[in-house]
Amino acid sequence: MSSNGRMPIVLWALIVCLLLMNVSTLALLLWQYSANVRQGAETARLRAEVEDLRTQRETLLNQAVADKLPAIRVIPTVHPGAFADVKETDIPGRYRWIDNDRERGIITLNPDHTFTGERGQKNPAYRWALSRDQLTLEYNRMTGFYTNVESPGIYVGVRTDRGRQRLEKVE
Repeated sequence: MSSNGRMPIVLWALIVCLLLMNVSTLALLLWQYSANVRQGAETARLRAEVEDLRTQRETLLNQAVADKLPAIRVIPTVHPGAFADVKETDIPGRYRWIDNDRERGIITLNPDHTFTGERGQKNPAYRWALSRDQLTLEYNRMTGFYTNVESPGIYVGVRTDRGRQRLEKVE
């Protein structure tokens, strides 16, 4: 009789253990499913990114074939405070413009932050700006970043297409 009294307890314990195993298996399956869903979403995102890069590559290849590649634009590193001692009123004037070690002519930086090109051409897109770190000259499709003051009135830097630039004030 005593073994009969224990039998229902053992059966209940066995049923509870089986239920716990089923619940933990179910939880493990749900966790695995959610991980697969996350992985699938990440895979889809990466495939879309790869497709976008392939499209960009095709566009660049077609532009190269048509000889219409856009200019490489580089923004040089700045030297903090390089122009801190240069006053806004020091900038206007006439400058020898040296482009890649070749003298291109005289440009005039005007007090209204415009400038006149080496052939005397005026264009509203031709603008200059001074900050504590650099002097910038904006052309139509290119920007000159003068990031070093070699001496008063002599500024050195690069263009967005990596060409070396130099301005020497001639007054």
